[in-house]
Amino acid sequence: MTTPMQFQQLIAPVARFAQGRALDAALQGDLNLEFPPQGEAFQRIREACHGGIAAGFVVTFENGYTLYFMGSSAATQDMALWAEAYKPDAMIFLMHPSGEPLDAGMAVRLVAGKSPNLKTLIPHHHRVKPAPGAPTVADMRKLLDSMGINIPIASLAPKQSIELSK
Repeated sequence: MTTPMQFQQLIAPVARFAQGRALDAALQGDLNLEFPPQGEAFQRIREACHGGIAAGFVVTFENGYTLYFMGSSAATQDMALWAEAYKPDAMIFLMHPSGEPLDAGMAVRLVAGKSPNLKTLIPHHHRVKPAPGAPTVADMRKLLDSMGINIPIASLAPKQSIELSK
């Protein structure tokens, strides 16, 4: 697994190249030329992202807002450790169509118990139109309420965005 410092070192040349430029088609074309998908830099960043994403990560934005992405794992005690260390304002939690809602609830409880800043929950891997028997946002809301967790769940529509600010 890539450490945060190692990832920063991997992404630094890309960040420097893009710094101050508009996020547009011209930048995309230039990035593809400078860091082609078949190139070593791109491949190393891709590998680091795939491993890190599955394990979860924390992002603190320039405005001080902190987001915890739990990854695609079951609830584990280290979630409370990350919550205590980083005090996230929002959490992206796993709500898989074939997942166990109680496990997702326990993950949220581990983080909520150690982060007084946690004000927003965002499900990932959930479907806008869940298959029969798949957990819904309403199911998660009921479960979290039963656990005494009253943090709102952002139920986003496709292409909907939200502002992450304190």
